[in-house]
Amino acid sequence: MAKYLVIVESPAKVKTVKKYLGANYEVAASMGHVRDLPKSRLGIDVEHDFEPKYITIRGKGELLASLRKAAKKADKVYLATDPDREGEAISWHLSIALNLDENKMRRITFNEITKSAVKASIKQARDIDMNLVDEQQARRCLDRMVGYEISPLLWKKIKRGLSAGRVQSVALRIIGDREDEINAFIPKEYWTLEADLKIPGEKKPLVAKFHGKGSEKMAVETKEQLDEILKGLENETFTVSEVKKGERMRKNPLKMLWLAAAFLCLGIGAVGVILPILPTTPFLLVASFCFARGSERFHKWFMGTKLYKNHLDSFVKERAMTLKTKLCILLPASAMLMCAFFMMSNLPGRIFILLLILFKYVYFFTKIKTIRIEAA
Repeated sequence: MAKYLVIVESPAKVKTVKKYLGANYEVAASMGHVRDLPKSRLGIDVEHDFEPKYITIRGKGELLASLRKAAKKADKVYLATDPDREGEAISWHLSIALNLDENKMRRITFNEITKSAVKASIKQARDIDMNLVDEQQARRCLDRMVGYEISPLLWKKIKRGLSAGRVQSVALRIIGDREDEINAFIPKEYWTLEADLKIPGEKKPLVAKFHGKGSEKMAVETKEQLDEILKGLENETFTVSEVKKGERMRKNPLKMLWLAAAFLCLGIGAVGVILPILPTTPFLLVASFCFARGSERFHKWFMGTKLYKNHLDSFVKERAMTLKTKLCILLPASAMLMCAFFMMSNLPGRIFILLLILFKYVYFFTKIKTIRIEAA
């Protein structure tokens, strides 16, 4: 029988978290919020410090009954909802809806679904942060009061079906003000002047733009003003008084090739997850190397993917692999080398292939630590 109950928000996390924590933990999902303000009325006591009146969300009764039953059997309940103010509020609502004892209830958070992160959260369990809960309640009450008090006014004065909101009404005002600015804009005439200056010994002319006289900038607003400037420039000799040098950033074609190779290996590695005949980990290792050479941003993205965390994370951090991962690398590679062995008639070549296969197994089982998925 499970000794501990862990409640997460999403049912998609249940199986993975359960696998990481082991048989002593039961993992269930709250499916998001379990309590909220009633839809039929305001649900906020404005006269008494804006006290919200929560009710159980329709359809969540059976789920809460199941969670209460599991909580009574557990020695300790861990509330593992999302690590933000909404998640904190859901944990608080669960503690009330499930009648949880404060002594057996703890709040845990993790920002990534990895074995190390989930287990570390158990060690760092804490109380519910009521400051975050109050933040969420204030946001929810403001949304409700603005929506329920102003929307009926819009229906009465403008058109039925319109809605007001704490955020959407302000955003709409900003858009409206900007639209008024665009409509009030008066087009203004302006002219630009460019000259192609021929340089002795150069094939291409130097393109010069007119900015003003001396160090003072001047806007050319009429055709007459432009003609006057042109008249003053006729038969003049031009000199370059100052040259500013700078470096132009260009895309490195080599980095683009690294990225192309990285995505190709990533695609083959992803296919290898589905088709056992393709080794996954070697291609992902090459993909990681290519991403690191091609783009720091893409490399960070790749390190955050599920493929990286499941197949490379332990190898990179601990230089360790599970036995299953080692065999998934060694067996397909050995099969391909053996095909080359039988197709080759050259004796030194055959000996080299056998030594290469032997070296692979010795290296993987002596230099790379073998780990097991632990059961908590």
